[in-house]
This record gives sequence, C-alpha cells and structure tokens, in this order.
Amino acid sequence: MIAEGIAEQEHIKGIPLSVLEKLKLIEAQSFIKFLERRNIPINKKETKKAEKVSVNRKISALCSLFKYLTTHTENDDGEPYFYRNVMLKIEVNKVKETLGARASRISTKIFHNDEDARFLEFVKYDYEKKLPD
Repeated sequence: MIAEGIAEQEHIKGIPLSVLEKLKLIEAQSFIKFLERRNIPINKKETKKAEKVSVNRKISALCSLFKYLTTHTENDDGEPYFYRNVMLKIEVNKVKETLGARASRISTKIFHNDEDARFLEFVKYDYEKKLPD
C-alpha cells in the first residue's frame, strides 16, 4: 500500500484504518497478482515464484483481518471499524492435493516413533547449552 501510493505513511504501523476501509477491489486484486508474480530470492543467484499455497495463506490472513475489523471489533461508539469488506470479493483457489501426496509432503515435518520424546529431552537438558553466549 505504501509502495503503490495508496497509503502515504512511511511505516506500515502508521497506516490508518480508514485507508483499509476504502481499499478498492482493483487494489486488492493488484496486490494478489503481485504476490503471484514476484520473484522470491533463494540465494544470491536464484529466485523462484511463490507457491499457490503461500499466496493463499496471505489472502486468508487478509480475509481474516477484514472479517475481524467488520464483524468482531468495535470502536468507542460501539460501531464496527468497517462496514465494507473488500476481501469478501476475493476468491481463494485452494490447491487440490490427494491425501497420499499430503501425507508424503508432511511426513518429514512430523515426529516418528520416539522422536518427540528425544526432542523434549533435548529442549529440557541440552538446548540451553547450544545457545551462543
């Protein structure tokens, strides 16, 4: 929003809620296209495109933020911060994945056998010793 001139603040913390409330659909869609097209550096020589799952996470976070500001919060007058939720107009195209493919993808990220107990032992007894001074 700052880079595109939608918000004139220097830091993201300074963007007022009124700017979010008036965000146009075309501006939200442009941001999503930016997320899909941008090159993410892998190292000094290589880049890659963002995965659809990563883009969907960002869209989901924005949808949650706008829902929170329109339905769950109130200003000092008891009114919601926003009455308009531009993110309701944005579609999230979920990535289809078979159960087998998902199991294969996450199998390296979960504990197997007694790895959880070994990890807890490490945290309890050895982690502090591994921290730099």
